[in-house]
Amino acid sequence: MKTKFSNPTARTDRHPSVRRADGFSAIELMVALVIMGVILAMGLPSFSSSLGAHRINSDAGALASQMQLARGKAIAENIPHIVSWSASTEQYFVVQDTNQDGIPNWGTEPTNGPFEMSDGIDLTNCTSGGFTTNQIIFFPDGSASETGCLELTNAKGGVMQLSVLQPSGVVDVQAN
Repeated sequence: MKTKFSNPTARTDRHPSVRRADGFSAIELMVALVIMGVILAMGLPSFSSSLGAHRINSDAGALASQMQLARGKAIAENIPHIVSWSASTEQYFVVQDTNQDGIPNWGTEPTNGPFEMSDGIDLTNCTSGGFTTNQIIFFPDGSASETGCLELTNAKGGVMQLSVLQPSGVVDVQAN
């Protein structure tokens, strides 16, 4: 006579319609991943536009800081300082005008830079009220060579204007 041995830990009351409580099924995980992907895809355009806005604000602030620093150094050192920019390379430099000729001499005068705009940021003279040249000179009395403005733009239509007032040399940044 054969005896049946039973396993005391085995569940004999398991029914196919009763869910197991020991994890998630593959279908549940896939559904959760799809939902997370849809939510992420909805937020991506917003993230992209805020990244562009951050870049243009950051570049405008950096350029304004370099201009203010050039003005401060011109006053402190009693030597004119030139901030020169190039729209084609999207770069700018700060030059100590030691010979005081108003021309940046890259090889012979102390130069800071080049400082570059972030990818996708364009640097141009304003269409109305822009500078007559691609440079501005800050003199030892704190004044600037001229009044004018620069525009920083990005592909999303963001515009920041950086203005310099001639008599005072004050640098101002505004969103447009």
